[in-house]
Amino acid sequence: MKKITLIILLGFSTAVFSQGPWEFSNTLDGWTSGASYGLNSDHITFTLNSGNTTVLEHATLNVNGDNNAIVAVTLKNTSDGSGPTELRATFKKDDGSGNINRKELALDNNDNSLRTYYIDLSNSNWNNDSHDGASTVTDRGEQFFQIHLRNSNGSGETVEIHKIEFLAFEPKPELVSYTFETDTDEEGWVFNGVQDNYTVASDVLNIELPATTVNDEIVEFDQTEYQIDADSYDYVNIIYRNESENDEFRFQFRSIENNYGNLYGVNMTLTENMISPSFGLMQIDLKNISSNSWKGTTFDFRILIRNEEEQANNPAFSNDITTPGNFIIESITFSNLSLLGNEEETIGNAIISLYPNPANNLLNIKSSTPIDSIEIHNILGQRITSIQGSNQIDVSNLTNGTYTCKIYLEDGSVIIKRFVKQ
Repeated sequence: MKKITLIILLGFSTAVFSQGPWEFSNTLDGWTSGASYGLNSDHITFTLNSGNTTVLEHATLNVNGDNNAIVAVTLKNTSDGSGPTELRATFKKDDGSGNINRKELALDNNDNSLRTYYIDLSNSNWNNDSHDGASTVTDRGEQFFQIHLRNSNGSGETVEIHKIEFLAFEPKPELVSYTFETDTDEEGWVFNGVQDNYTVASDVLNIELPATTVNDEIVEFDQTEYQIDADSYDYVNIIYRNESENDEFRFQFRSIENNYGNLYGVNMTLTENMISPSFGLMQIDLKNISSNSWKGTTFDFRILIRNEEEQANNPAFSNDITTPGNFIIESITFSNLSLLGNEEETIGNAIISLYPNPANNLLNIKSSTPIDSIEIHNILGQRITSIQGSNQIDVSNLTNGTYTCKIYLEDGSVIIKRFVKQ
């Protein structure tokens, strides 16, 4: 899994705001310090002579507090076990009457590695209204800001600060495929709304929908641990079995388009009353969601399952509802490969069939037009294997799951079909 480093640049017509980064290349970069310090090419080295030291202070920060609620401090706490154990951020109340403290308690000492600590500044006073002793409040962003290192023994410990920046949110690791291969591991999905029970076992997530239909109850589950670089993926593919009469699936996410405010989303129609062991494939084209919202770093993915037809036909249900049954998810995967492109499946006059499906060892492709070559891709769109001059391909070495078969015909046509390896 890769980590995502995020720097967001926002422009405003009424004021000039900043969010850093300040990287301290042989300079305090506009900050002052209440500690002994030394300047270096990529950091400041502070020497701590008290248990509570204001290592950095800025009087004219100009940070957009409305849009940047996280301060990220990258440091190296090289002191021994007596070094500082608390990192604290301080800013002023809107009326200038005092300060607000925000702190990150888990500051490791005797650690030679470079670490970034994230402090959540969210507070009714952290915004764009600044008083700071002036007679009137002005919309000029947060101005006064301090960074403290606390609870050292004050006997000359050293700490390096390499960077400070303000972010819209705390970055998370990226995960593009959720396959539920480990029993009891929900892979970061948190269940809200209503459901009687859910399990992760035998490579699927099984949601037992409510036993009775109740007004204003809906199945909802949220992804809270991971994020996605939306510019790298065009689709989300969901392999599911809907053993209920619920007819709508909604996919949502937060976007830089509205500064990570309300969620964007799209509704998809479900196949109803499916029977084991069959699965269906739902592909959502994320590029075509309204307001050009699928871009940059996105997170807070949310899935809703509901019965729109039942709600519309029954006046007693005034809000969204979910009706009884099971909803089973085999995988949720972000990809650049279009699996459901009708334009590719219907090119030319070829009639294509794949068998057996599911396949164990050999996958056969029958075509009314001669085949030039065949490629097998995983659900991420990565090519796994290929063969030329044959209508049969060995899939025995593939791990169990869903794949796509890309068939190149001699007349230049390309057709994509899906199959399951078991």
